[in-house]
Amino acid sequence: MVCHEGNGDAPRINIDVNGVIRHSGGTNHPVGVDYKKAGRSGVYKAASQLNQVIKLPQGKVSCVSCHFGYSKKHGELVMPRDDFVLCLECHDL
Repeated sequence: MVCHEGNGDAPRINIDVNGVIRHSGGTNHPVGVDYKKAGRSGVYKAASQLNQVIKLPQGKVSCVSCHFGYSKKHGELVMPRDDFVLCLECHDL
């Protein structure tokens, strides 16, 4: 979250007590979750099946799982969100 501190053009971002990122006016999503452990529920694709642009630092869902870490366009997504392309990369619905 250090990336967002003191960045006047960045949207307001908070993490609640459950580890869910709260975007102002956007999608909320958990971070810091062990992807492999969560995958045992059967509703997520195996990490080996994910597109390589989806990053899981230390095996966990992170901001950089959905966003390019160093992009000139703040908050740029690694894949289109249209038609839930990005969501369906992990969520096996």
